Amino acid sequence: MNITDYFSSIILGPAYNRRKILYIFSLLITAFLGWLAVTNKFEYELKDLMGDRPDLLEKYHESIRTFGPDDQIMIAIPIESLSIKALSIVFKIRRKIEALCGVQSVYDSARAIGIEDDNKISWLEMRPRYLRRMIERLRTSSFSRGFLISSDEKAQALFINLKQLSAVESHNLVRSLRKLLNAEIGENKWYMSGYPVFAERYVSRLITENSRFILLSFCSSLILAFFLFRSVRITLAILFCVMLPTIWTHGIFALLGYKISIFSSLLTPIIMFIALSLSIQFINKFIYIRNVQLMHERCDFRSISLAALKENLPAGLLCAATTTGGFISQVFSPIQGIRAFSIFSALGCGLAFFLVYIFLPIILSGLPKTEIKTDDLIENYSERKVGRFLLRWLPSPFIILVSALIFTAVTGSGCFFLKYGKEPLEAFPENDSLVTANKFVQSNFLIGSRMVSFILESKHESFASINSFLTISKFHAAVASDPEVVSFSSPSLLVEEICGELTGSHPFFPKNQAELECALRIATAKMPVLTASLLNIPYLDQARITVNLKHGDSVSVEETVRRIQKAAASIGGNMIHVSATGRLYLSAIVENEALKIQIASMSTSVIGIFLLIGLAFKSWRALWISFLVNILPIISSLGVMGWLGVHIEPATAMGPCICLGTIVDDTIHVLYAFFRDESKDHSPATCRIRIMINYSWAIVSVSIIPILGLGILCLSDFGPTKNFGLFSAMTLLIGLFYDLLLTCSLLAVSGKTIRQKDLIKTNTNTDS
Repeated sequence: MNITDYFSSIILGPAYNRRKILYIFSLLITAFLGWLAVTNKFEYELKDLMGDRPDLLEKYHESIRTFGPDDQIMIAIPIESLSIKALSIVFKIRRKIEALCGVQSVYDSARAIGIEDDNKISWLEMRPRYLRRMIERLRTSSFSRGFLISSDEKAQALFINLKQLSAVESHNLVRSLRKLLNAEIGENKWYMSGYPVFAERYVSRLITENSRFILLSFCSSLILAFFLFRSVRITLAILFCVMLPTIWTHGIFALLGYKISIFSSLLTPIIMFIALSLSIQFINKFIYIRNVQLMHERCDFRSISLAALKENLPAGLLCAATTTGGFISQVFSPIQGIRAFSIFSALGCGLAFFLVYIFLPIILSGLPKTEIKTDDLIENYSERKVGRFLLRWLPSPFIILVSALIFTAVTGSGCFFLKYGKEPLEAFPENDSLVTANKFVQSNFLIGSRMVSFILESKHESFASINSFLTISKFHAAVASDPEVVSFSSPSLLVEEICGELTGSHPFFPKNQAELECALRIATAKMPVLTASLLNIPYLDQARITVNLKHGDSVSVEETVRRIQKAAASIGGNMIHVSATGRLYLSAIVENEALKIQIASMSTSVIGIFLLIGLAFKSWRALWISFLVNILPIISSLGVMGWLGVHIEPATAMGPCICLGTIVDDTIHVLYAFFRDESKDHSPATCRIRIMINYSWAIVSVSIIPILGLGILCLSDFGPTKNFGLFSAMTLLIGLFYDLLLTCSLLAVSGKTIRQKDLIKTNTNTDS
């Protein structure tokens, strides 16, 4: 007994006779795993993403322990003029912000002139001359002008330093700040910027958009399935078989202690569309066999399900193996999030195959006789109409081959223009509050949300010595000269500010050890929080320079850091060691590493998939044809990205990777049908005609439903969701034509050549 008969006997044997028990058991498991999935919490941390770079993570935590977090949140408030009224506003807001859990300190223009309580405000109101002098000091201070107050004095800012918080705690703090500001100032009357604000907005939009549009695309897919099959029961059967593996995978994910993350949110569309593809393939075959039996006036649903299962199982098993193998290839990734995604996407694919081929035959076997109309003959169904339409307009194999190569060459040439990395804010629409706030901050202040920290470690003497501090000043100048740097804070800038106030000359750098020590003492007493964030008092063997960059895409961030570190090495020599850190820098490394891993794993999975196809069919012909047919759509899709100027990032790169599974599935079904007909001594032309008649509708329906579902994602105004849907749908559409036309053409051309060679060989042997 082969595997098909063995699997069929298990399904339509004990399982068929105990359908009610099977349904109840599966629903109980689904309810339990569904409860685990729904109650699972969202959580992701840098330690889950850094992979094989623990040194960078340790440096980041060491920087936080020494200088405090560099995750600053900036709140900009428009004002009419810099007055005691404006200062009292930021003072009242500061007091309420400091009461929030997770806030370490707040620095603003009111604190810069010494306002720490209501009495000081009243005291300043009674002394207008002193108040004017303090405001004038704010205007002339390099630490205030462009930072605490805007250059035109029409806005003021509060800087919020956070404690060491988890990602979820940081998101909750940002939401609390938003509520507080709306209550105190009013909506749309303030602007909030900073990396924590961006991270909270990005994650919230990603989860919301995924949930909303995945549900919408799934509903649209079911509506299209109902329109195609014209049966409520069959549509509900598809819904059951698609939801089961999705819920089970997320339930097992939660059962094993994994938390919801950005990576795990991609599991849902992958499993849904794979289960949808397997279900539609089976139902198409079920309807075809049903119509054949109707022509002979027979209709036994159990035998129809058995025949459909035997027809689909070999190709379906190979599809499941190749798809699962493609995802499991990322299991060796050093990044824990990608590793978990690999394991559970492979698990979901396996569950989709197992549950679809367990439940769908049993459900369809139990359909009532009224579901079948006796006049539904095979000629009236769409597969015949689509097949005949294609045959009527189908060109010769050589024309299809040349056309496919020209199309791939034209579109694929765009791959030379592909760019890696993308500005994070470009993920949001122009009217998004985060984009609006960032534009306001950039146009009024010398700061932004793209902050990178550089930790300077003195190898010989402390930074309290004039020689070491002079090295900091030189590094400060090198940073300022970099074209990507917008603004920065450094210990030398702080000391120059203090010395300038003492001497009345700006800027003024200390000329000797005594002046430096005096400036450091004044800075520590006057601005303790700011000084502690730049120098590790009292040891003074480490310093931090925080830099705001023009661009925040991962490639630009890494290149800028590399360039600044190279300049530091030429300045500091053996005296100072410089290392970069900060969430933006670590996130850039994670994104670049994830993209490299995606490309590497996709290359590995492609090789593994096609080797598996070659071994399964025991044919080099199947191997190279499947390779061409599945690689060309991906090249075309990436080329179109290049022509359109879309940057390669994890979201856009994930689309072609996921679609590869569906395209490979269709290719396997075509190869299986072609080789089976060829083994019956049909000519290549006949095999091609039979595939167009019998399988073209199945391939079209399997692809068109996820194309519509993914196309719905294009309605989103959130960049990652929109690009994922657009390029996934485009890859599937190109793959549909290549699978339907190019595969048969290559098989027909290669089959004809092989048959001629075999004929010549046979004639030669006969003559001998």
